[in-house]
Amino acid sequence: MSEAPPSSSYGVPSKSSLEDLKPVRPPSELSEANKGQASRRWPLCCGCLVALLVLLSLGLGWLWVAAHPSHAGNGARVLSVEPEELEDDNYISLSLRYREGKLQSISSLGHLWEEDAQGVLRPAFGLTEPGVYFWPISVQGEWAGLPAGEQLYARNLSTGELDSIALGDTEKVMLSTTATRGSLLATASEIDGNVRVFRIKEGQQLWSSAVWPSNTVCMTFVGEALAVGTDRGKVELLKAQTGEGIRSLETGHRRVTALAASVDGELLLVGCILGQKGKAKAGGEVQLWDLTTSAASPSATFVIDNVFDEVSALAISPDGAYLAAGRTKGGLQVWDRSGALIGSFLHDDSLLFPKREVLAIAFDTDRVAWAAGVQVFERKLGQ
Repeated sequence: MSEAPPSSSYGVPSKSSLEDLKPVRPPSELSEANKGQASRRWPLCCGCLVALLVLLSLGLGWLWVAAHPSHAGNGARVLSVEPEELEDDNYISLSLRYREGKLQSISSLGHLWEEDAQGVLRPAFGLTEPGVYFWPISVQGEWAGLPAGEQLYARNLSTGELDSIALGDTEKVMLSTTATRGSLLATASEIDGNVRVFRIKEGQQLWSSAVWPSNTVCMTFVGEALAVGTDRGKVELLKAQTGEGIRSLETGHRRVTALAASVDGELLLVGCILGQKGKAKAGGEVQLWDLTTSAASPSATFVIDNVFDEVSALAISPDGAYLAAGRTKGGLQVWDRSGALIGSFLHDDSLLFPKREVLAIAFDTDRVAWAAGVQVFERKLGQ
């Protein structure tokens, strides 16, 4: 009986059996084959990547066409600004008004722009002082108030005349907002909290009053009164000539962000940030107050329809039939007096472009215009 060939301990195969496991091809040939397969995979991967980039470009292009204001087909007319190379930082429309059917705009550099026959906003009056940044808020009548840090200017929108008002060499007031009506100019300070009213031509201060513990956020004239919106959710009504208090409107919310009055001074629109006791909620609200009554609550309220958005500008049509609110994240909403939503008009609410805050709104008899950044949009009512 023959003996079985010896095997290594622990079940390890013998040398003779390992010889049967030699590779069919030498390692050098296998290495070359693997290189060939890898080189053939690279063109395939590159082709897939290029195809993916092409599809992505087409998708982004489609979104741009669908969402960009120039192509959105939202019915709004876009008034271009000349010169075309003007940078965004040099022109921000902060106030709008219609004059003889044409739009006028005051820019952040105190420049008056007027619409020409071709629908282009062109400079009507030269810059006051290059590099000085203004922040006009409420313009009613022929004058626009231009606060610039510690200086106060007033520009006549018909003649281009520019007046300055001296506030004192040592008084650090840091003007933040203004309102004008007729020959009166009201302004507020971020530092001392005072509201001041001047006669423009004489540069005479009529009165000064503090609104502490609140700070003034926005102002507008309402008939013979001055409405002051605060960061405590109140609107203080003061006599324009004397500063004497008339009444306070409690919005019930955290902060007042915008104000607008009707031509006859009977209606006041108030924009608020939703929330109470210092806690904000998502969204903003517009309140309509009838000042001919002594009611302690608004006659109507309107909630803007965009989440995490606030009211940045307000306007009432000359006949009081329409109300408009601009939003901090872009877009305009228009209602009629009954509260029915006439339209929600977007301009650059897209994922691909920055959303421009609406800072100014103006009504004509049958049109509404709003400004966002360097662009001014106009839409006919009823469309």
